Amino acid sequence: MGKATQHLLELFSAKKPVGHICLTALLAFSFALFPVRDAEAVRLSSNGQGEALIFPYYGVLNGNTTLLNISSSDDTPKALKVNLRDKDGAVALSFNQYLEGDGSRAAALSREGDEAKITLADDSCTFPSLGDEVTTIPGGVLSGYIEVIEMGTVPNSGLSELANLIRAGDCAALAERWESGAWASDPSAGLEPPLGGVWGSASIINVAEGTQYGMPTTGLVRFSNIVQHTPPGESTPNLGSAHDEGTPEGRTAGTRCIRNLDCRTLFWASPLDAVAHALLVFRRHGQFSTETEVSAQAEFVLTLPLRRLFLEEERLPFPNLVGFEAFDRMGTGGDRPSTCLPIAEIPPCGTPYDFLPEQMVNIMAIGTNPDKQSVEVNSPILGEPSRLTVPKNRFTDEVIDSGAIHLHFSRNFNDLESTDGEFSIGRPVLVTVLQKVSNGQLVNEQGQRVLANYGTAEAAIP
Repeated sequence: MGKATQHLLELFSAKKPVGHICLTALLAFSFALFPVRDAEAVRLSSNGQGEALIFPYYGVLNGNTTLLNISSSDDTPKALKVNLRDKDGAVALSFNQYLEGDGSRAAALSREGDEAKITLADDSCTFPSLGDEVTTIPGGVLSGYIEVIEMGTVPNSGLSELANLIRAGDCAALAERWESGAWASDPSAGLEPPLGGVWGSASIINVAEGTQYGMPTTGLVRFSNIVQHTPPGESTPNLGSAHDEGTPEGRTAGTRCIRNLDCRTLFWASPLDAVAHALLVFRRHGQFSTETEVSAQAEFVLTLPLRRLFLEEERLPFPNLVGFEAFDRMGTGGDRPSTCLPIAEIPPCGTPYDFLPEQMVNIMAIGTNPDKQSVEVNSPILGEPSRLTVPKNRFTDEVIDSGAIHLHFSRNFNDLESTDGEFSIGRPVLVTVLQKVSNGQLVNEQGQRVLANYGTAEAAIP
């Protein structure tokens, strides 16, 4: 564990050969279905690294704090744009972060009264400056999601003045570049296109409960091959700023891979559509348990990181309902009616799943009491407003207290048509599953029960 991370934790106390003819025919068929050009197409990262990162959730409700880390896996200094968005997708706090090669930056979010505070663990050069003290997140924002975009990289040469300034942490000299220096007239001065290798981690920590949830981070590679260095305070570039300079006619290429195997590249008139194509999913599965014997609690986080950007373009790309299935550990259960999960647009729903459709982050709290199904609650782990969901066996109507939940996003993406005249199926949504259990078997030397809680967070699988 790095010193910065440790400091924050202390701060918060917490085969057969194929014939030539057959192979040629197979390749021709494959190329027809899946265009070959994907070397520079924006796509989902297989290892969480990239030029763009999405943290699906941060929050300080229910006694939680959030610990964030952003790191570089190569030796080139980087200029990053960090946007903290609220649950409705509005930018609550935006700043430029300058990260030295192989460097790492940590921050923590905590609650003080009705406000969330962000604390940096070191003398990070952030613009606007977050300072050495705790900074309040404006607007009373207590939770949301985060996007991090690599705006450019700095040639890592001993002759590079900019690289040396970032390496030395000379914030005053960097600020002068914006005020009256090179960046005042040309923000791209001294920068080259992004190289990727940015990665990050987020943990939801509850000291009183003794739990820590490592939230999965999504990375996008081939996001941009041009410098997009903008002044502090501007929230662009963002997840809609993908750029492929080599794509003809101003189009942007996007590649979608299913289980990192079958990949399909299409060309899009809008960079936002290219990113949406890369993030599309048509199903997600997550395990859960609400077994009372171990005081188990579970909830699903559904994050729509592009929805706000589509709405700002006066487009409504999420009109369809979401299919929902619950299965017990023996694999029995079955279909539930398609209902109003967060993606739904047409109220009223009249089901346990009628979340606020305008939110970009929605929480599905899982329970076992049918009498409280659809009752508004604060989710047990994150403390977010939710409606209690009680999974049942379709055939017996019995409550399922452990097993798997399957979500289906299989309808066409509204008005999202590639320049090739093809549609993608699914929705650009991130699904995270949080699980908490308590160990009631631990006893100390005095025979007293010892409270031991365990928490896990993982991305739902395809």
